[in-house]
Amino acid sequence: MPTRIPINEDQIRVSSVAGHDNNQFGKERIVDGNSATYWLSEKMQGAAQWIIVKFHDKVKLDEVRIQFEPGLSAKSMSVRNMDPYEKELEMFFPDDTNSLQVIPIPHSPSVHNIKIAFDCSTDFFGRIAVKSLEFYGA
Repeated sequence: MPTRIPINEDQIRVSSVAGHDNNQFGKERIVDGNSATYWLSEKMQGAAQWIIVKFHDKVKLDEVRIQFEPGLSAKSMSVRNMDPYEKELEMFFPDDTNSLQVIPIPHSPSVHNIKIAFDCSTDFFGRIAVKSLEFYGA
């Protein structure tokens, strides 16, 4: 059974923060363990919103678990290995719900930097809101 790979806010980069309000919607909300808070992106203007996580060491990635704020979720998203160049590992079409969703990663690749790209949003303005993001593997 895969184990949770710990991450903290210093390992995370995001494409944008709504209104540049890091106190209310910053990247630390992704890993704060509080289900009432979330990272909220700016409106999408052409480019996809994204989250990049840099692990301390290479890890074998078995699955990604993500929870959205309903109404501000992704219609489609991809998990990408950034080492040594960007390569899609898995495409996913999440539900627009408050539930934790599991994305299995085939073949458990070794990764150091991972990108979660949100290609399309359920929100009219293209915003994305992530309540939690967890990685499992070895």
